[in-house]
Amino acid sequence: MLKKQKLTIIISAILIVALAVVYFTVVAPMLKETEEKDIPELLSGETYSEAYSKIMVFPKLEQADIKEIKIHNEHGDYGFYQDNKGEFYLTGYEGTTFGKDKFTSLAATVRLPMAIDRVTEEPTDLSKYGLDPKDDPAYYIVTDKNDVSYKMFIGDPLPTSGGYYAMLEGRNVVYALDTTSKYVLMSKESYITPLLSMPTKSDDYYKIENFTLGKDGETFIAIDFMDEQERIKTASTTYYKMLVPGDYVPSSSNYDHIIKKFNALEGTEVLAFGNVKDAMTPEELKEFRLDEPKYELYYRYSGVDNYILISDKNEDGSYNAYSVMFNIVAKVSAETFDFLEWEFIDFVDKPMFQKNINDIETVEIIGKDVHETFTITGKDTSLKVTPKSTLAPLTANQLASFKRIYVKLLSLSLEDYTESESKDEWVMTFKVTTRGGLEYEYSFYSYSTRRCYYTVNGEGEFYVLRDRVEKILSDTALLMSGGEVTSDPS
Repeated sequence: MLKKQKLTIIISAILIVALAVVYFTVVAPMLKETEEKDIPELLSGETYSEAYSKIMVFPKLEQADIKEIKIHNEHGDYGFYQDNKGEFYLTGYEGTTFGKDKFTSLAATVRLPMAIDRVTEEPTDLSKYGLDPKDDPAYYIVTDKNDVSYKMFIGDPLPTSGGYYAMLEGRNVVYALDTTSKYVLMSKESYITPLLSMPTKSDDYYKIENFTLGKDGETFIAIDFMDEQERIKTASTTYYKMLVPGDYVPSSSNYDHIIKKFNALEGTEVLAFGNVKDAMTPEELKEFRLDEPKYELYYRYSGVDNYILISDKNEDGSYNAYSVMFNIVAKVSAETFDFLEWEFIDFVDKPMFQKNINDIETVEIIGKDVHETFTITGKDTSLKVTPKSTLAPLTANQLASFKRIYVKLLSLSLEDYTESESKDEWVMTFKVTTRGGLEYEYSFYSYSTRRCYYTVNGEGEFYVLRDRVEKILSDTALLMSGGEVTSDPS
C-alpha cells in the first residue's frame, strides 16, 4: 500500500514539473507576446496588420485587385495598369519589357502601405518633411478595380535613412514609411529591362544569320551560317562562312564567343526609350552620340531582324547602344561589347584552308616546275584520285601519299598580317572545285626567305610560312615521279 502511495506521489510530482516547464517555456511567452502586440488606437481609415504588426495607412490591396498605379516624381509621370487577363503594362508603352522584380516591389509598396510610425498629427509646417505642396513632392495613386483610389505623398528621407516621410491625401497626418518607398521615386527608365535584341536559345543560337558589324559607316565583317546542304556544296568543315571582307574561314571559337552573347544581350541601364511601335529620331539619338554611330550591329534570328547602333566609348569605358527593335537606348559594359575593338585577324581561323576532301571534285596544284590536276571520286574508304597527266587512278600507296599532301594543304596556317602585298615573286597556286560546282583559288607570293603573302580568290591580308608552301610543291613533284610522300614531323 505504501509503495502505491509513493508511486502516486512521484508521478504527481513529475506532472507538476512538466506542466511548469510547458507554462514557462510556451504559455507565458505567448501571453507576453500577446500583451506586446496590443493594437494601437487607429485613426479613421487606418487598419492594423497583425502579420506585420504595423499600422496600414489605408486597407491593404491584393495585387490582383489593382487596376492602375500612377507615379509622379522628379523624373516625370508614368504608370502601370492591369488588363483583364492579369497582365501589367507600362501605360502608353505596351510591348515594352520591364523588370518584374522591381515592379513586384513597387506593387508591394503601394498595396501594403505599412507605417513605421505616425510622426505627427495635425502638422502645421509640412515643408519640414518635404511634403509641402510648394515642394511638389512625389506621390503615387493606386486604384483598385472598384475605382477606389488612394494618393500617397512621399517626402524627404528620415534622418535615420531608414525610410521616408509620407502623407495620405485627405488625412492631415505625417507617417514614416520604410525604404521600399524608394520604388516610387525611381524613373520609368529604371523599370525597363535594357534588352537590346531578340534573345536566342541555347540549343540553336549558332544558327544566327548574316551577322554584320559595321565601323564608321562601312561593313567591317560579315559572317553567315551554312546549313548542311550548303556545307556540302562548299566542302566546308565549319558551319560558318565569311561574306566580308573576303572568303576567309571564320574563327569558330571567337565567333562563338560573340554570338553566345545574344542569348540575352542586355545593357546595364536604360538611358531613354519610346514606344516599341516607333523609332527615335536622329535628333533624339544625338544626345547619346548615336545619330552618327561608331558601330552598327545586325543579325537575323528565327526570321527576326536585330539592328543595334553603338556609340564610341564613354569616359568610363562603356558604350551607348540603341536597339531599333525595342526602341531603347541603354548603357552597355565594355565586357559585353569586347569584340567591337577586335582586329580583323581575330575573326579569322588560323588554318586558312578547311575543305572536306569527300566534297571536293578537283585539286589543281601549280608551281614553277609542277602543274597537276587531281580528280577525286568516291569518299572515305572508297575515295579514288586520278591525275590528269596519267588518267590512271592512284595506287593504294600513291593515294596515301596524296592524302598526306592534302593534309599539308589543310595545315597551312596564317601567321599574321602581311608586310607586303607584292605579287612579284609568285611561288604557288592551288585551285579546288567542289562537287557543288564552286571554285576557290589560293595563290602564294614570297616576300622574304620565310614568308609568303597569300590571296583567296584574289583578296589577301596575311602571310604563311614559305617552307610549308614549297614543301607542298616538292611533295607533289615527288608523288608524280613515283616517290612516296611522308608526313611532316609534328
